[in-house]
Amino acid sequence: MAQVRLNHIAKQFDGQSVLADINIDIRDGEFMVFVGPSGCGKSTLLRTIAGLERATSGQVLIGSDEVTHAPPARRGVAMVFQSYALYPHMTVFDNIAFGLKLAKKPREEVERAVHAAAELLQIEHLLGRKPAALSGGQRQRVAIGRSIVREPRVFLFDEPLSNLDAALRVQMRVELIKLHRRLGTTVVYVTHDQVEAMTMADRIAVLNQGRLEQLGTPLELYRRPNNMFVAGFIGSPKMNFLDVSVAAVDESGVTVRLPGEVSLKMPVAGENLAPGDELKFGVRPEHVGLKAAVEGQVDATVSGEVVVVEHLGGEILVHLQIAGESTVELKSPGTHDEISCGDRLDIVLNADLCHLFNLEGQALTRTCG
Repeated sequence: MAQVRLNHIAKQFDGQSVLADINIDIRDGEFMVFVGPSGCGKSTLLRTIAGLERATSGQVLIGSDEVTHAPPARRGVAMVFQSYALYPHMTVFDNIAFGLKLAKKPREEVERAVHAAAELLQIEHLLGRKPAALSGGQRQRVAIGRSIVREPRVFLFDEPLSNLDAALRVQMRVELIKLHRRLGTTVVYVTHDQVEAMTMADRIAVLNQGRLEQLGTPLELYRRPNNMFVAGFIGSPKMNFLDVSVAAVDESGVTVRLPGEVSLKMPVAGENLAPGDELKFGVRPEHVGLKAAVEGQVDATVSGEVVVVEHLGGEILVHLQIAGESTVELKSPGTHDEISCGDRLDIVLNADLCHLFNLEGQALTRTCG
């Protein structure tokens, strides 16, 4: 096992910046996830750790070794690709054993390592088959097994579940979490799926346009996003955003005027703010309550008309038009199946569960919580 340190990593292709001053310390034994939209630089950053891409500037350290200019084979890492990259003419056994045979390991050692990995991944019964006779999930296990037998210091996963169907992705997420707990090896995992990131990671690095937006635990990113990008990317359905204006400012917080002329006092610092200033207000769909069903704290009540209802069985998603063209999406238990389009509903907000951002998209500092 080993920690991974990325110091001021920058990468350019033909003068175009794809990574800019990335600084991340990945702890020994940690499950770190790089997440972000397509083109944000997450796979390039992973390939930089692997040595498949060379950083334009900065340092890569694995354990106590600086490996910025070291070839991939000398970094002590093993990479699992999105495409599995299995040899179709080889059996599962030979695919898993390929790296060990290339390193001229003794036959007994190869067989022992392959069978141990196959047992761990529950694919012992597949060792005599070829990849064409395997399902997507089985092929992924073979690719992981090929990495395990090398006993790397760091596992690198590049969107390994994106080729699987939805049900199998859920199953494989659980299997990878269990595998990490058993092996205890440092893992760096790339995905564009924020649900994968939230469920698997010890910590998440959110990237956007080659820059690190925020680094933290899943709950830190969910509860206290640094900016509107992180707030909108983490969470499903995404956070609601509304245009609001400042109504008043004092030492205890900022009162904003929501669409529909509803006031809500937020526990945020109001330095440099004055009545009339424009801000962005954010609230997650699961933190928007139905007035008829809420028993906890209520800081504001807003009325609106239901324009869309999505029934998902265990829950419903309600799209509410509250004023002019402003809409809010709320998530509620599926037992509220009496709601239909055209209904008027009162929704309630808890200021502690809401967020304020300036017009540059940066979160305002909270005064409590």
